[in-house]
Amino acid sequence: MYHRIFSHLLLAATALLLNACDDKPPAPDNTDTATITQEPAKKPTILWAKPGFAPLFIHQPPFQGQGTGDLMFDILQQKLPQFRHSQTKANYARIIAEMRKGTEMCALMIYKREREAFAYFSQPIAVNPSYQLYLSTEGKQAIDRAYGYDLKTASFDELLGKSRDLTLLITPNQSYGIERDALIAKHIDHLNIKRNFSDQSATMKMLAANRVQMLLVLPWVFNYEKDVSGLHGKVTKVQLTDVPADDSYTIACTRTEQGKQVVDAIDQIKPAAHTLLKQAAAAWLEPEEMGNYQRAYNKYFPTR
Repeated sequence: MYHRIFSHLLLAATALLLNACDDKPPAPDNTDTATITQEPAKKPTILWAKPGFAPLFIHQPPFQGQGTGDLMFDILQQKLPQFRHSQTKANYARIIAEMRKGTEMCALMIYKREREAFAYFSQPIAVNPSYQLYLSTEGKQAIDRAYGYDLKTASFDELLGKSRDLTLLITPNQSYGIERDALIAKHIDHLNIKRNFSDQSATMKMLAANRVQMLLVLPWVFNYEKDVSGLHGKVTKVQLTDVPADDSYTIACTRTEQGKQVVDAIDQIKPAAHTLLKQAAAAWLEPEEMGNYQRAYNKYFPTR
């Protein structure tokens, strides 16, 4: 916990320094579609969407504006002086709905081919541990009975096939990675699915209270929530063995002429965006996770 606090405070200070060096005021986090910088009106405006998905974006004190995505957006905005920058709070369902309508908007997103119908995608800018399966106490007991032993790791495909009496909570329009999405679709006819638009904190509390028994959660999100929501001992992780352990993230912008300009500008940032964002992407990882993070980073972004 203290490692993470020090890391994100250091990164927040770095973002402020970048602001100072560019002679621009630091961007506040509590604005909603409000212009952040005082730039000439002729510059096009990027509307950066921030879902309530701590610690990707943190909307509440004491770490408001110091989430992984908050820090990444701060750095990217400083590297895109040809645009004005605004921000709004919106969940991923709303972000995708707005992009489908043609609303000019950019967001941190996992690439999926079908999303090319409404968005342009930058080259990958970050990598982080991917979704793992978390079980409620009663859910873990049921799965252990199905397997006949204390389950620590499992094939997601096989586990879903043994989970007919358990409820899996998913967020509509949210991708859990191509492979996980495909396996959920494969088993959809016999799974008990609960669809809920609540934020991650609320859904994890539902899991801890056994209102649902299974939830896909990003490990670094769980690290954050177990500290702020008191989930210790109430939720158990099962490491999934047949899906990727890490995901790459891109910036997705509405499929318009301006959206294409923004994505192209991000791809042209020097040094590459993933280099600038490497520390920010790891801001909320546990110290013991840093070795795996470095290996994943080297895999996605090999040195040439």
